Amino acid sequence: MVQNIDDVLQRGAVLSELDTKAQNLSFLSQAYKKDATNLNNRSMLVVGAAAAALVFVFVMYMFVL
Repeated sequence: MVQNIDDVLQRGAVLSELDTKAQNLSFLSQAYKKDATNLNNRSMLVVGAAAAALVFVFVMYMFVL
């Protein structure tokens, strides 16, 4: 009987640790999603700026000739 009580207490500790790890994983995944979104937005801004520069150079080339 004492062994059963110890097993139940250990199981509770393991479940508590698992819950803590799940909460940490959830927090880190939300942070990753936010960082990935910010990085994606920055990269799209750089691509847009490069495209605008290319169009500007093309238009200037056409007006010079």
